[in-house]
Amino acid sequence: MASKLFKNLNNEKREKIFQTALHEFAQYGYNESSTNRIVKNAEISKGSLYKYFTSKEELYFDILDTVIDKYILSAQESIADLPEDLFERVISRAEMEFAWYLKYPDYYKLFKTAFLGDSNMYEKCINKYGNKASAIFSKLTDSVDIEKEIKIQKLSIIKWFMEGFNQSFIKENNIDSDIKTLKKKYIGKLREYLMILKSGI
Repeated sequence: MASKLFKNLNNEKREKIFQTALHEFAQYGYNESSTNRIVKNAEISKGSLYKYFTSKEELYFDILDTVIDKYILSAQESIADLPEDLFERVISRAEMEFAWYLKYPDYYKLFKTAFLGDSNMYEKCINKYGNKASAIFSKLTDSVDIEKEIKIQKLSIIKWFMEGFNQSFIKENNIDSDIKTLKKKYIGKLREYLMILKSGI
């Protein structure tokens, strides 16, 4: 957690440090990121950085906490605009998520390096934020009008499918590709498989 000293900085200086660290972690991941580059680009001393955060890891999770909170807020705000059909709802939410990534490319890159297993922080990230991902999925489906018992079964199946689909997509595609290209491919495949799943349930 950021120190009180960091929180008491003026908004401009605090934001410059945040954006600099965000860009560093987004570009290089946790392992290859450099606190030397962060302090140089943020125009602060290394001593000051370690007064604001006790370690590189604490800084990393402070950045990730902030970005995930923004993502959750965006996801919650979009739910009211989603279609009622459960399958179309999942597809529409995925489209909105990619739109968010296109708007904030460093957020996308940060999530990619944090949650795709290419960092020794991967397990810590999964353990720390896994429950939040489940909560978002639950919110996404709360207002879907399906008989309760059937709804639970359908949601479980879709959740299992999405986990497997995402893992397969990541393995089979270059996640460093242009976000618009990834979006088109991801949404196309997602719609194709969800329609097969829908006709079979």
